Parts: sequence; C-alpha cells; structure tokens
Amino acid sequence: MINSIPLQTLRNGEFLQFISDILGIVSLNNPVQLQVSGQFTQLQAEYVSLQELFKTDRSNPVTEEIIALDIRRDEAVTGISALINAFTHHFNPAIRNPANLLQANLKLYGAGVARDNYMSETATISSIVGDWKNKPELQAAMVSLQVGDWLTELEQANTAFNTRYISRTQEIGAASPDNIKQKRVNVANAYYALRNHVDAYFTINQGAEPFAKACNEINALVDQYNALLAGRLVKPADSVAKEPNTNA
Repeated sequence: MINSIPLQTLRNGEFLQFISDILGIVSLNNPVQLQVSGQFTQLQAEYVSLQELFKTDRSNPVTEEIIALDIRRDEAVTGISALINAFTHHFNPAIRNPANLLQANLKLYGAGVARDNYMSETATISSIVGDWKNKPELQAAMVSLQVGDWLTELEQANTAFNTRYISRTQEIGAASPDNIKQKRVNVANAYYALRNHVDAYFTINQGAEPFAKACNEINALVDQYNALLAGRLVKPADSVAKEPNTNA
C-alpha cells in the first residue's frame, strides 16, 4: 500500500517537486507495465499546466521582448519628430509649411512621448497616427514630405508592443492565486487517481512485480516529504514565523 501525504500542506515549490519525482518514479517503472498509462498521462498534463502557471506568476511582467518592442516604437516616434523638426527649418516653403503643420500636431501631445509610461505612450501614438491618417490637411502634409513609411513604422511598432503587452497582462491574470489553487487541486486529484490505481493493482497481484517496486519507491519519497512536514511543525514559534510564505 502507498502511504498518504497531506499534499495541501506542501508549498508550491515542494508540491511541484513531489509531483515531478512521482512522475519520474512511475516513468522508470514503466506506466504500461503498471497499467496506469492513462493516469500517468493525465498527471503529466496537469503538472505541466501548473508548472507554466507558476512560472508566469513568479516572473517579471516586463519581459525582454516587451522592452525591445518599446525601444522600437521609441525610436520611431523620436525619429519622426526629429525629421519633422528638421523640415521646419527647410529653405523651401513647400517643405517648411507642411512640416509646420505636422509639428503643430505633435506639440499637442507634448515633447516627451517616448518617456511616457507604457499605456500612456500607446494611447498617444495611436492618437498621432489617427490624426495623420484621417485629417486631410495632415494627410496632405505627410504626402508632401514623403514620410508615409515613418508613420507606417510608428503604427506597426506601437501595435506590436500593445499586442504583446496585453497578451502578457492576460498571462499574469491567468496566474492569479485562485487559479493556482485550483490547478493544485487538479494535480492532486490526478496524483490520487494514479496512486489508487497502482495500489489496486498491487493488491490484485498480491504484491508482485513491478507493483511492489513502484510502491516501495513511492513510499520512500512520500516518507521523505512527510518527514519534511513533520520537522516544520515541531520548530519553535519564533523559527516558524521566519519561514517563507507557505504558497511561495
């Protein structure tokens, strides 16, 4: 028989490691021979799902990819602003006048667009792009100066950033404590199903192999974690208070 363990008392890292070890033991003992292929596959799937959610919860919401996309749009908005500013000093009025129109529009949004916070910059760039594409006088000025490719780059860079940032926000939202808690329940249930099947076949086959070996190895692992939990309970009160959060 496989010994019991209060899985709900394991911290997230311990819980993940315990399940990983269980999967390793069952894999080495051949799930097919143990007649638990279905239960093994289900536990694997639930484990991977929790592991990814836990990684998302622990990681920085501002990834290197997001930083790179923000730099790209910063370069675009800074470049187009500098170019328009240069055109306002052009000797030819046919270039200087449309440049003045576009610069006046840019000034409506302030001089530090690239230094704004992420969401403010996204909204500002979207407004600039909307003005230049939809207001006839700005459209004409843009055509006169042949800066359509700059506007295209600005729009695409801003869209790429916003798409990835929203996606990342959704990932973080999916990793809420409630969702992690539910995923843990799913993993625990899958483990119990696997354990019960191994137990049942051990009993039916009167402790024959490979069930005896698998049960012994699982019990050795369970005993280690039970000892860990028991040791945590007998610590002095002041030591317990210094322990990391149980969900860490």
